[in-house]
Amino acid sequence: MTTHKATLISIIAEKLIHDGVTRSLKNAGATGYSFFEGAGKGGHGLHPAHRPSIVDDFAIVKTEVVVKDRRVAEKIAAEIAEAYFAKYSGIIYMDEVDVLRPEKF
Repeated sequence: MTTHKATLISIIAEKLIHDGVTRSLKNAGATGYSFFEGAGKGGHGLHPAHRPSIVDDFAIVKTEVVVKDRRVAEKIAAEIAEAYFAKYSGIIYMDEVDVLRPEKF
């Protein structure tokens, strides 16, 4: 089995900015992404898993995208952090990963 190096970008932020985050990913050339609803506690307080639907935009989502080029990953991360994290809670981290089908990224 042959693997190829790529970078996984994980963005954990409020659902309120999810559309903007995914727009940034598309504009950077990402071919796809996955997102997962979540919960947690951080500097901006508790984000419970069970909340009234009226505040659904404040739920936490984790968006993940894999890109082949680390420089592209860093550009994406910087753009999203600059555009959103001064006003909204969130974190971004990157990991080097091995992928089986590099043509998908």
